[in-house]
Amino acid sequence: IDIDRGFELINPFAAAFMDAALLTLIVVPLLWSVVYRPLRRAAVAEAARAAELLHLQGVALESAANAAVITDREGRITWVNPAFTRLTGYTPEEALGQTLRLLKSGRHDQAFSQHLWETILSGQVWRGEIINRRKDGSLFVHDQTITPVRDARGEISHFITIQQDITDRKWAEEALARSEQQFRDLVQSLDAIVWEADATAWQFTFVSDRAEAILGYPVAQWLTEPGFWVNSIHPDDREQALAYCRAATSEGRDHQFEYRALVADGRVVWLHDVVHLVKDEEGRPRQLRGVMVDITERKRAEEIRQALFLACLQIQEPLDLHTRLDSILQTARNVLDVDRLNLLLADREGRWLQAIASLGTEEPLEAIRVPIGPEGG
Repeated sequence: IDIDRGFELINPFAAAFMDAALLTLIVVPLLWSVVYRPLRRAAVAEAARAAELLHLQGVALESAANAAVITDREGRITWVNPAFTRLTGYTPEEALGQTLRLLKSGRHDQAFSQHLWETILSGQVWRGEIINRRKDGSLFVHDQTITPVRDARGEISHFITIQQDITDRKWAEEALARSEQQFRDLVQSLDAIVWEADATAWQFTFVSDRAEAILGYPVAQWLTEPGFWVNSIHPDDREQALAYCRAATSEGRDHQFEYRALVADGRVVWLHDVVHLVKDEEGRPRQLRGVMVDITERKRAEEIRQALFLACLQIQEPLDLHTRLDSILQTARNVLDVDRLNLLLADREGRWLQAIASLGTEEPLEAIRVPIGPEGG
């Protein structure tokens, strides 16, 4: 055997092997330090960040002021935070394995629950207000958000529920609504016109329903027709009433005044208007609020008293009897607003009321007599 020849044949392979070994010894450490080690460090750092984030999220849910609940797809509770216990009274041990029907109050119908489940099983977030019952039996109201959670296959596996207690706010809102309704009922029951208007243009922003009964105009006309109130004032009183109201408003003071108003059916009524001035932050007139009271009957009574007083004065004047009686009848007709009027005196025996003067009738005075007593009505 030619040993030298054998070495000559093996040497090329040995050289190649040695070159490969040398390359491996050089490249592998280089790859480790340049590629693999940074990748490994990045992966470790990313895992650490993810773990820290999960920890922070867990701490956030644990310490959150709002109740948080995690359930499986069937709605069984798998985790609750301390705020859930504070809100409902149920400990984690009492809640785990239960469904949120544990809190059912009976205030929501089947359609409500069906809509909720249809929403979240379709992958959508459900938001709404729910009235539930605590462990002690008391009711509470909360804003609830239910978010579906999907697994790696994209299937819904869990639901995260966040409950924000709004009981105090809700009860306060309901109490305010009841109070406002009571105030509206009170306003509408008053035999007067309660109103609000702009302080400069006198454009009404609120008028109670009683306005239509007193003046005959629909409330919508008060609210939409520019200058409605001004035009409703009797022409003979308009200028004085407007001037007084403008002056009082510009001076920034409350005021009250009386004027005649035109009714939709053509009648004239007297109104007593009590006005309160509302100012803005800078002290300027912003709004007028008031109450208009129909004082027509009071004015009528005052006119009658005045007429009777004048009649007494006329009787004492040095005039003949016929002139005195005519003057009394004219005064009475103007006050009573009638076309026919008789003035009667009792006879000496107290049996009859006999006409001694008449206005608006051609019937003889002798024929106008009324029995006194039951016969006379």
